[in-house]
Amino acid sequence: MRTIHWRDWLEAVAALLTVAGLILPVAILAGVSAGLWDSKDPLQDIRHVLELVSGAVSGFMLAAGIALFTLRRQSVANGKRTAEVEKSIQTLQSMIFPEVDGVLKRREVMPGWPLTLRGGRRLSLSGMSLRAFSLENLGDLERILEAGGSCRVLLIEPGSKSSAVAALNFLNHSDPSEYDRDVRQSLDRFTSLRNRYPTQMQIRLLDHVPAMSLAVVDQGLPEARTFVEFYTYESSSNARPHLELRPATSPVWYGYFTNQFEKMWQRATNY
Repeated sequence: MRTIHWRDWLEAVAALLTVAGLILPVAILAGVSAGLWDSKDPLQDIRHVLELVSGAVSGFMLAAGIALFTLRRQSVANGKRTAEVEKSIQTLQSMIFPEVDGVLKRREVMPGWPLTLRGGRRLSLSGMSLRAFSLENLGDLERILEAGGSCRVLLIEPGSKSSAVAALNFLNHSDPSEYDRDVRQSLDRFTSLRNRYPTQMQIRLLDHVPAMSLAVVDQGLPEARTFVEFYTYESSSNARPHLELRPATSPVWYGYFTNQFEKMWQRATNY
């Protein structure tokens, strides 16, 4: 039920006064024309008419002033609301039709791994060597496993033709031995966790170079999200384009890239 505010009452009174101010002079003039004043003194009749007309005009001016004041207040309020609505529309448009530069981001503006992994329960991660992740976030990953969570990691097979291609194209290393060493060290770190959590920690190797790395966090849960890093001819991971996708806001592409990890996982071999 709509609540009647004092402004509604003010508008109603202003409207009634305005109508009365318009109708009363017309009624008086009609009455005078019809001879409703039966005074023997013509001047007395004129004085009565002038008094009534002046009162009606004064009431009309008061009502008009109140009405104009109310309309002014409303126009100011409506102007503010209009600006707020336009701002909301622009924000909504940027969400629905965002610019590409607002969607693709550099790594430094993405949430860091400690924040991403906080409270996480399921992690699926693919990368070329995962050297930085295994060095810096192994403790966070172990806490997930201790809490009953799970983790799957995918790496390019060291010593393979694919590792040589990855080292040359993305790291500008013609000799893949340094890259292979990084991969094997990451594998050793992940294996140490698998030894303690054999059913929760899984490791597989790819025999090809994927087009991107993926991090699928809490798949199947309301807080799920997928991070995508596109592999380009750029040695710095920070300079590559990244995406953050959630099922609630990007259901189509969240499902697509999440399924890409599953396809890579099925093709990979156990380590």
